Amino acid sequence: MSPARLQYMAFAQYLAFAQYLAFGLGLAGFAGLLLAGLYRNLVLEQRAPPLSNEYGAYVNELAESEDWEAVLRALRISASLDLIETRVEIEVIPNLVRLARREGDRESELVAWRSLTQRRPDHLAAHLQLAWLQLSTPSPAESAREEAELHALWVLGLDPDSAPARFCLGRVALLEGDAVAGIALWQEAAALDPELTQTLLRSLAPHAPEAVEAFEARQRETGGG
Repeated sequence: MSPARLQYMAFAQYLAFAQYLAFGLGLAGFAGLLLAGLYRNLVLEQRAPPLSNEYGAYVNELAESEDWEAVLRALRISASLDLIETRVEIEVIPNLVRLARREGDRESELVAWRSLTQRRPDHLAAHLQLAWLQLSTPSPAESAREEAELHALWVLGLDPDSAPARFCLGRVALLEGDAVAGIALWQEAAALDPELTQTLLRSLAPHAPEAVEAFEARQRETGGG
């Protein structure tokens, strides 16, 4: 990956990735959906009939019966429809992310972050969460790497000093066999935010131990800690 690709977009201010790791995940239960004014029968029809609170009640019933697969399906549909923007952002997507993580459903979590990036292109945390989710596996597919790179570059364009965006791009470079560029990008990330970089390295270590060890060895050699 050439340095030119990392410089091709530029404007805006720095927002720390760590501030967003817990985005909306503290919301408890599905009670908020009762007030969301969501559409009824979305699971069966996958379209938008008249506005009704009954859909929120229906989702709550699914939750009470612990039919989590059905709840995830309902929330995925809700996140994709043109509902009231604030309701989707503060209720549907956080609940979808929280439940998807609890159930180990990566695809549902990807749906949530993709929906938020489409609704809010300026939401850096959503772009970063989506990029990192695609890269924090042992062997991301080419399509996953491409999507992650696209969103990391988008963040870097909005925030040229973004440490997590550099870390994601470094992961892409390493996966593509460019160890020099990958390690260099991780070093830049560490210089900008050493604590966050260490957190991401620990998260990645089980999936890419050799890459993490190579970076740490390089840091020791250069006195980077």
